[in-house]
Amino acid sequence: MPSYALSQGLVWFTGQNLMCYTENGGSSFWFMTKSSAAPIVSEYFHGLGYELDWESHVTTIEEFANAPFDVYIAEQKVGDLVIVPPRRYAFLCFLMNSTSSRCG
Repeated sequence: MPSYALSQGLVWFTGQNLMCYTENGGSSFWFMTKSSAAPIVSEYFHGLGYELDWESHVTTIEEFANAPFDVYIAEQKVGDLVIVPPRRYAFLCFLMNSTSSRCG
């Protein structure tokens, strides 16, 4: 079962990511929450014993599925621009090919 590293902690500005290059048809999966859910996201993961802002937390699909907030998922491929709203948590996983991935 794959795990997904917390890419960023709570950020107060709008972020963006343009995928310009990948090898072997790779892509990225973004897992994001609503800006308004930030307090609930923090409380949920702290309740599980995780410190989110250290950028070292790794979460599982089960933790996302059991979360008391909505999680929005987007796949990013070459040429795609992802806009991440302010005051949110974003999780990122890179799928490099059908057999390997890198999260973080």
